[in-house]
Amino acid sequence: MDWFIVITTLNLAAIYGLLAIGISIIWSSLNMVNMAHGLTFAVSGYCAWLAATYISPHPAMVLVAGIAGGAVMGAIICSIAFLPLHDRPNFTVRSLITTLAINLIGIQLLLQI
Repeated sequence: MDWFIVITTLNLAAIYGLLAIGISIIWSSLNMVNMAHGLTFAVSGYCAWLAATYISPHPAMVLVAGIAGGAVMGAIICSIAFLPLHDRPNFTVRSLITTLAINLIGIQLLLQI
């Protein structure tokens, strides 16, 4: 048995589980489908990679940079998609379309970088 495959499988299962839990918590608390959840995760990973490459490879610094990047991206998504659209008709559909657009634009910007 190749332990690398087992560890990689468990790592991917943990990532997918965290993403699913985040989406379900947002849906149950805000009644909003956040399609930009993947962008938040990608920005967190990119910030962690930048911190490990250019600042310090210390694990605590990488963790703090990833969390800070995700928190900032979450605040940006909240200020664009949630706050202006809350208490409007068809909030669920409008937030779905808005967060999908934010996700597509953000991922394309990350790919350009």
